[in-house]
Amino acid sequence: MSEPSVLEVRLAQQVWWERNKRWFLSVLIGVPVLVTVVGFSVGLMYAGRVLWGSEVAVASLEMVKGSAEVVDLLGEPVEAGWFIQGTVDEAVGLAEMRYVVRGPKADGGVRVKGEVVDGVWVVTGLDVGVDANIIVIINDGE
Repeated sequence: MSEPSVLEVRLAQQVWWERNKRWFLSVLIGVPVLVTVVGFSVGLMYAGRVLWGSEVAVASLEMVKGSAEVVDLLGEPVEAGWFIQGTVDEAVGLAEMRYVVRGPKADGGVRVKGEVVDGVWVVTGLDVGVDANIIVIINDGE
């Protein structure tokens, strides 16, 4: 048997590429995109779980649900959206977050501030924006 010529090798490579380029490019592009999307999603879920597990978030949501003004504008039941953003700094004792609440009539945005007072987390600022209305439940002095 003789060695294949350069032309035969190039032809074989071209045939292989034409036959396999679709899956090759899918893997080459798809794997990094998939890893990025999965990593970002897991990070968001973890951050949301940490924030929703904080005492400040739980207390603020109860206060929002207990506000007659908010219930009047949103309707009942008032439910929190799944996405929450912000920070809870245990070392410093400060928290700041935002999330969405929904009711049958409308949606609203919640802004929360909290701090540790005598070893206990306390909501120090809480307001809900619904359309052009801002309902201040706890005034943070700003």
